[in-house]
Amino acid sequence: MRRSDREITDVKLIEILYTLSENRNNLRNRFRRCRPDQRQELQDELYEINLLVKEARKNVKICERIQKRTEDMVRKETIIGSINGFEKERKQLLDNIEQSFE
Repeated sequence: MRRSDREITDVKLIEILYTLSENRNNLRNRFRRCRPDQRQELQDELYEINLLVKEARKNVKICERIQKRTEDMVRKETIIGSINGFEKERKQLLDNIEQSFE
């Protein structure tokens, strides 16, 4: 997945989480004001939305962890590339020194 695709997915997940949270708050307000005979139905809806919010939060956290790991891997690749470059330079210098003594 390209970086822009991952960022778009992250934004979509955050928007979904925000929308679910708003819906949950609205449902809680309706639950507080409803008649007793409507409470069970609203409570069931609230339970379903809570499950969706929980799943959305979990997905957002997973995306954040993936993004952090990707950034760490890129940073480590850069470091390893630098080390490999230094190793090549060091080997060339040693070869040059050996040739100068021959």
